[in-house]
Amino acid sequence: GTTRSIIFFSSDSPEMDEARFGFDPAQSTEIYFMGIQLLDRSWVIFTVLEWRWGLASGARSALGLFFALASVLLFAVATARSLALPIEKLAAAARRFGTDPQAPPIPAAGPSELRDTIEAFNAMQARIGRFVQDRTVMLAAISHDLRTPLTRMRLLAEFVDEPQQEKMFRYVDEMQEMIDSALAFFRDDASQEPFTRFDLPQLLNSIIDDYGDQG
Repeated sequence: GTTRSIIFFSSDSPEMDEARFGFDPAQSTEIYFMGIQLLDRSWVIFTVLEWRWGLASGARSALGLFFALASVLLFAVATARSLALPIEKLAAAARRFGTDPQAPPIPAAGPSELRDTIEAFNAMQARIGRFVQDRTVMLAAISHDLRTPLTRMRLLAEFVDEPQQEKMFRYVDEMQEMIDSALAFFRDDASQEPFTRFDLPQLLNSIIDDYGDQG
């Protein structure tokens, strides 16, 4: 009926003093002990110089290094992404501005240098947008004012004899079409027109033939 006891402890644990095995913890702080009590209540002591359970120290070091490198890599990727995203937005805004001068400004984000660049781009975009708008208003007014002299030319052509009358009517009609096209473009009607393919050489030949017939 004697109970056998098995204990495991390090050299600096209180169990070491209680067991009184004769080891000095001050001299053996890195040693681990396992004691087995025999039936006659004597003890058998096993000592090891390092922890033998779980991963070895080399594997633990490699695993710790792996997690450290993975953390650094994730941080670097997140930082690079936070820097690249505002640059991508700036590039997309520059491409959009090429077709839409009234595009909205870009929110300033990222490092101070990148924010300064975005703010400078927004200021440039605003200046160009105002210039395009002012030019459009001016040209639209000019095109609109040209309709009055064209109307007078058409009235005067009514009193011109053939064949000069037909030529004057044709010139007035061509100028009227150009003015109408310009006004439609300035009203942004041209932006809604779908793209179409055409034969440029054939178009040029047709224009040359028209002017050839006029002498």
